[in-house]
Amino acid sequence: MEAQRAADDYELTRQQSELNTALLTLKQEMNYPMDDELQLDTTLTADLLLAPSPYDAQEVSRLALEHNPGVMQAAYAERSAKNTWRSAKGRLVPSISIETGISTTYYKTLHNPNAAPFRTQFKNNEGEYIGISLSIPLFSRFSTLSNIRRARNEYRIAQEKHNAQREELRKLVEQAVFDRESYLKQSIQMEKKVESDSLAYQLVKRQYEEGLSNPVEVQTNAASLLQSRATLLQSQLMYLLKDKLVNYYRGESLY
Repeated sequence: MEAQRAADDYELTRQQSELNTALLTLKQEMNYPMDDELQLDTTLTADLLLAPSPYDAQEVSRLALEHNPGVMQAAYAERSAKNTWRSAKGRLVPSISIETGISTTYYKTLHNPNAAPFRTQFKNNEGEYIGISLSIPLFSRFSTLSNIRRARNEYRIAQEKHNAQREELRKLVEQAVFDRESYLKQSIQMEKKVESDSLAYQLVKRQYEEGLSNPVEVQTNAASLLQSRATLLQSQLMYLLKDKLVNYYRGESLY
């Protein structure tokens, strides 16, 4: 029993050290002042746990494809590449441009006092013009074709990246939904196991108090109960994490 107590003290010291290290890492990630105390709420309320999801993987994938920033960015890149390709093809077509304008002049000789006033000259010298020009790309045709091929290839690459992004997102969504349901089932099963281990520990403890059991059996059952509780807590935390991830894919805010 003294050896077990020493081992427990060592494990407690090690876990406290890991807690302090994790807290420092958390403050660093949050840009939180190192000297200030950070209060963490580690309690889990019943209304946050074991809630069945009203959405299946296909519904979550549909919502994710509409709101996911990575997919939207890939879609915009594909659209931009397509417009660039169209613009490059347009340079092969002859273009017609029309120009119109109004012109006027004003002049005055410095030593001529009889010069017409500005308003009169502006009106009398006013002129209008219109011009039409036709541009046929004959000598730049080879460079234009090269630009079209390059723009077409970039558009195809953007398409492939967009499709790959969508498929990767579907895979991640299906995995997140599957993990969420899996941890939900594990939590339900571990709740039953914790209840059973608790009853077994209370029974052995009572037998020990009556002199019908030995300390080793009490310690073994206590360790089994603690392990079950730790596994249950881990399953619940992973369930909450996956639930947040599914909600993110659905387009909901995480905060």
